[in-house]
Amino acid sequence: MVVQIRTTISDLEGQVTGLEEALQQEKEDRITQTEEILGGIRKQVAQLTTGLEQERKIRQNREKELLKELSDAMDLLNTTLDTEKFNREQQYKSMKSEIDREQSRLRKRPYQNENQAS
Repeated sequence: MVVQIRTTISDLEGQVTGLEEALQQEKEDRITQTEEILGGIRKQVAQLTTGLEQERKIRQNREKELLKELSDAMDLLNTTLDTEKFNREQQYKSMKSEIDREQSRLRKRPYQNENQAS
């Protein structure tokens, strides 16, 4: 009876050992499988991160270009407006001067007519 119990215990210990080894192997297999999956995912994440960084740099460079173009356009507009303002001021002064001369000439005219009539 004791021999039979020892044999049963020994068989059970063998089964437990076999189950522990199988469990350890399954654990290692799952870790390997998980690493393979995660390795691919990590590679994809690295590629996406690189692509995102490149896209960010492209966007920032484009933004700088657009801001430069906007600044240049504003400078050109301001220069054009200043030139137009100066030209109009000159035209105004010229017209005012011409009008003042013409008014002065017209004021003298009645006197000239009176002097010629006398």
